[in-house]
Amino acid sequence: MDCNDEFYDEIQPVIPRPNQMKVLVLGLPRTGEDFDRILWNYDAVTDDPCCLFIEELIDAYPEAKVILTLGKPAS
Repeated sequence: MDCNDEFYDEIQPVIPRPNQMKVLVLGLPRTGEDFDRILWNYDAVTDDPCCLFIEELIDAYPEAKVILTLGKPAS
């Protein structure tokens, strides 16, 4: 089981379809407490589904460090 599988197993009870997470919470305020409930066991996040919430995560955790990586879409 890789880290991504473990994440989906843990988030399943909170959000039944993690890949639709952004759609499920549109219009709702998001705070550090909201993300703490979902990401309680993690110190860092990458990729899907958290990449859908980059602006919200930055707002919720203003002191967090952000690493932006760029790559060619085909790679």
